[in-house]
Amino acid sequence: MHNQKKHAGSASAFLGILPYLLGGIAIPFVGIAGESTAVPMGITMVIANLGGLLSYLLFVRKNPSA
Repeated sequence: MHNQKKHAGSASAFLGILPYLLGGIAIPFVGIAGESTAVPMGITMVIANLGGLLSYLLFVRKNPSA
């Protein structure tokens, strides 16, 4: 948000709603096999973590050669 001073409010609102949006998308996948197994929850957690790592590598990490 530091680089987007003009749009800081919109950026803050987007970052605030993002966990609820992603959680709402993930809920049906977590409960898809019922209450007897936690495998869908584990798979959803792995996918979410891989998405976070990919986001970090693409958008946050600085170029080491610079």
